[in-house]
Amino acid sequence: AVGAHPGFPCSTVPGAVTLHIVPAAPRDDLTREDFVAAPLPDPGMLRAAAARLEQTRLLTSEVFVRPPRYREVALRVALSGDPADRTRVSTVLTAALRRFLDPLVGGEDQDGWPFGQPLRPSALLRAAQRALGDLADIAAVAIGLDGADPTEECDEVPLGAGELPVLRTVHTRIVPAVEPGEGLA
Repeated sequence: AVGAHPGFPCSTVPGAVTLHIVPAAPRDDLTREDFVAAPLPDPGMLRAAAARLEQTRLLTSEVFVRPPRYREVALRVALSGDPADRTRVSTVLTAALRRFLDPLVGGEDQDGWPFGQPLRPSALLRAAQRALGDLADIAAVAIGLDGADPTEECDEVPLGAGELPVLRTVHTRIVPAVEPGEGLA
């Protein structure tokens, strides 16, 4: 984060650069019990990165190395109609959303969730529907951060510089399907 200085979190500091490090972690099975959803670098990794960057930085710059700040995400997904296999739908949905929000393999390009990228209900809805295919239809996605109840707003939920989402819960609910020709008259 260019201009980010840990001593002045609310200001942009010329010459300051903060590098947030997410270590590599296995991503072959995001449903395993020992899966690490929010990988953090150990102090040795931070020191090694800082020492390496110190050797190459410009004299007039300050370089800081920090772990990411994870924001806990709770999602409530409304499914339209009545899916035949609710357990399968819930399993597929949770795995897809966990992968989409993952710091290493998530995001639209599947190369890791970008630091500070806001959570967009429309993007989450697309990712969920793409994973479910014909199993169920997604009606809405509600987002809650850091223990707040998910709210069904269309606005994006902002994340700060150096922040990444980590999915903690996905709750599904069934809403009545609207038949073609029904709705507003």
